[in-house]
Amino acid sequence: MGVAVEYWTPGDVQRRLEPNLRLGEVEGPIIRLTEEGWIDSIPFIGRLRQAAIDTGLLAVVTATALHIDTRRDEVCVTTSAGNLHGTFVCLAAGSGTSTLTKALGCKIDVAKDPGILFTASIQPSILNHVVYAGDLHFRPDSNGRVMGGHHTASFDGTDGDALTQSLRLAAELAKVVPSISQAPDIQAYAVSRPVPVDGLPIAGWLPEMERIYVSACHSGITIGPLLGMLCANEILGKSSALPTEFRTSRFKPDVKTHTLRSTEDGPEAG
Repeated sequence: MGVAVEYWTPGDVQRRLEPNLRLGEVEGPIIRLTEEGWIDSIPFIGRLRQAAIDTGLLAVVTATALHIDTRRDEVCVTTSAGNLHGTFVCLAAGSGTSTLTKALGCKIDVAKDPGILFTASIQPSILNHVVYAGDLHFRPDSNGRVMGGHHTASFDGTDGDALTQSLRLAAELAKVVPSISQAPDIQAYAVSRPVPVDGLPIAGWLPEMERIYVSACHSGITIGPLLGMLCANEILGKSSALPTEFRTSRFKPDVKTHTLRSTEDGPEAG
């Protein structure tokens, strides 16, 4: 098991793979992951959601989860659209995971990591691969655009800073992709990425709770389909190949703040 890679010289990459890159000052070898690709996340998520609606599996399309109440025989989720009841809950709330799990007596720390992305409209499309070049990363995007970002750029989370840094990063990227400098339109995006505090994905049952399953990670689009399948298998009682390092057992429950109720103890959460 592993990842298949190829080693290329900069000249061969420019001649055979990415003719629109300027690689004269790049020292080889360049590593190509043969099975890596990219996906346009917005229509992808939209299709998944529509598929869930079509099958009758999705009861609420847009709502904010406010509170989770565990009972002996069910779970009640209070949302901005009303209460939802079920046998199990898979909590995949991104950076909102911390607030919801703290109320359950076991805080799972998922931080908000602000960042910036930018897109540049270039026709026709000039890239074929996802590219990592030092601190820069960029890839093809839909409708002939190029999407890029920076691994280490500090960012204060404001739209003004996002635009300023995007223009600076676009200028830096133009050293490798000269066509960027001719792009008629550059759009900046301020983003907030959910990142577990120890950097590892989180997947598993909440400690000492048999009805709350938690899933959180930064690489949602990259490993989301696989993680979703593995988590679903576990929720259904099947075996799973999830790594031990991803488990929620690394977080400690606070038994003082959590009590278990039966459905006869009082009214529904609201």
